[in-house]
Amino acid sequence: MKKNKFVWEKWHNPIEEELNSYNSMFMAHPEEDDVAEEIDATEIIAPTIINRFPLDLINALHEKSRTLNSFDFWTLHTNFDITPIVKDVIEKTDGVETVDVLTRYRVRIGFTISGVFDNSSVRQDIQRRLSNTEGSDHPMESQTESVIRSFDEEKYIEIDSIKKELSKTDESWVMFVLPNGNTSAHSSKAIDKDFLEKMTFFQQVQLLVGGEIYSSKTA
Repeated sequence: MKKNKFVWEKWHNPIEEELNSYNSMFMAHPEEDDVAEEIDATEIIAPTIINRFPLDLINALHEKSRTLNSFDFWTLHTNFDITPIVKDVIEKTDGVETVDVLTRYRVRIGFTISGVFDNSSVRQDIQRRLSNTEGSDHPMESQTESVIRSFDEEKYIEIDSIKKELSKTDESWVMFVLPNGNTSAHSSKAIDKDFLEKMTFFQQVQLLVGGEIYSSKTA
């Protein structure tokens, strides 16, 4: 029986990186204005226009970036075709604002940032709906496998390294990785009241802000 897989990956705005590179470039040569003032006007043979600040481009990037940041974007990877019917199912799920099919097995979904919907629950709802729809006549298999990826590969390498260090002891441990990449871990020789309270706390924070939880049981 085919197991349908859903891998959720947090989508990060690439335009912000572009804007940061522009800012770095502009701030890197502040002395150029002073040098220009020292040039004797008699040495200028022909007028030269130096467009150091492509303002139209930067303004357009800022506008596009603001638009992208007005959604909570996630990329959904699947092991089945994202057909027009699958796209329609996603679009009609409550809490979904935008849907962009990127490839045969990948779609970018924009969720609301208003807080009106629980976006984690909306993602689960999408999986439930897609588990009952494939093409127009054939339902998908009921078995599903879901993975949520909130960070880039470099961060996951760091997370794996921390997990290995925690696993070197005989203690039980739980680790919470916040959406910004910061980590908080708790370990104990026994799964006592303090350990369970810390686990519950991490789970409650995850429901509010997102992030990922790892423990010695799942390592």
